[in-house]
Amino acid sequence: MKVGRECWMGLPESMRMQGTCEWLRGWRRAAERCWRQGLSFAVRNGNGYDEAMIHLEMGRHLGEREHLEKAVLHFKVMGSERNLARTRGALQALDEAL
Repeated sequence: MKVGRECWMGLPESMRMQGTCEWLRGWRRAAERCWRQGLSFAVRNGNGYDEAMIHLEMGRHLGEREHLEKAVLHFKVMGSERNLARTRGALQALDEAL
């Protein structure tokens, strides 16, 4: 969090990456907490790209369709075809798993 105090614009991305590290360690609750903090900050500051990336990460790891659908909407608005394709791939993988 120290980095966030010095460079607040990077906080959502930092929290997204920290959440992923926690997830890989097997600490689901800590991961969710990091992602939600990063998401909250991205929303408050109108940072649509980081908001979409956090939704993508949460949707992929938590298997929650709602997050992936929100990411799709953001990436469409931004015209980010590469990330849109990644998100659609994650949605397809989620559908196949069910």
